[in-house]
Amino acid sequence: MSKIGPQFFAGLLFADGVFNRKLIFGVCVLALLAVIFLNRELRAVFWGPSRVASGDASTVRPMPRRRLLAAYAVAAVIIGGSFYDFAADRETWPFSQYPMFSFIDAPPDGKFTILRLYGVTPQPSVEFPLDRNEYLEPFDNSRLQNALERNIGQQQLAIALKDCLQRYDALRASGVHQGPVLQSLRLYRVTWTPNPQASNLNAPDSREFVGEVFENGSSER
Repeated sequence: MSKIGPQFFAGLLFADGVFNRKLIFGVCVLALLAVIFLNRELRAVFWGPSRVASGDASTVRPMPRRRLLAAYAVAAVIIGGSFYDFAADRETWPFSQYPMFSFIDAPPDGKFTILRLYGVTPQPSVEFPLDRNEYLEPFDNSRLQNALERNIGQQQLAIALKDCLQRYDALRASGVHQGPVLQSLRLYRVTWTPNPQASNLNAPDSREFVGEVFENGSSER
């Protein structure tokens, strides 16, 4: 009889030429169960609700083992199903890996473009991105750019930018943030080529000027 070598196990782990996540997940579950049942202390904790400690004079009845196992089974299905979806990077109702922010929705050319507000300080004039939510709360970065995009289409950009500048000043005066005094607020359409580490977050490939409002109320496009 031929011996089962490491090639056999490698074939199982990489079935069909891809990493077999189902098998790895199953092995991890079996390893966890083995650790529980091979450790005396963990076994005692596992069966604890079905036992009454010696000398315990309370009237609390221990949980029947069948009920205890049923409760553990329900918990295992809920937790195990969620962890499997995390491992397999898939959604199997009612479980999910919650993919909302786990991917970048970039166009086919690989470029990522958003609208970004920049504050401009008085002399010496310095630009900095208003990328902290407290600068313009209750607006936040994930929703503000969509609102600004709509205002561009409706020819109301100057009104929207003026409101953002007034909001920044009011929150600064009330102590919500410690940002510098501004002389104007600029809006750019900013483009990146994303990388996995987002190391170029503050160094976009290009910036296209869209509009600007000043503290004196004037605007420029």
